[in-house]
Amino acid sequence: GWGGVAALAVLWQAAGLVSLWPHRETALHGLGGAAAHAATTADRVGAGAIYVASIDGTPRRFGAGSLPGLRYPWLKWFDPTRSLPLPAESNTAVYMLSELKGHELQGDLTTCLGRP
Repeated sequence: GWGGVAALAVLWQAAGLVSLWPHRETALHGLGGAAAHAATTADRVGAGAIYVASIDGTPRRFGAGSLPGLRYPWLKWFDPTRSLPLPAESNTAVYMLSELKGHELQGDLTTCLGRP
């Protein structure tokens, strides 16, 4: 009866997915530059957060992005002269410091992370 029809529908959908999987688009859309690099790095290392240093401490807009199979980690902006967020001991984070490049900030707490 209906159980057989449902099973046939699931098999048909699975067969369609398997046949299309090699042709899926895996290019990153929507994010560019440093944000795209941070998102792909976070995906590669399994990071749960991307900490974004902004010169004035305000959030930035990167647009929407999609990459099949990639869940963007949490993006958290911070003012590097006031704080340096640290992930929980069991988590990994990516620090996006590109906005600091070429700027000397008095009291910059990110110097312990290395050069951006």
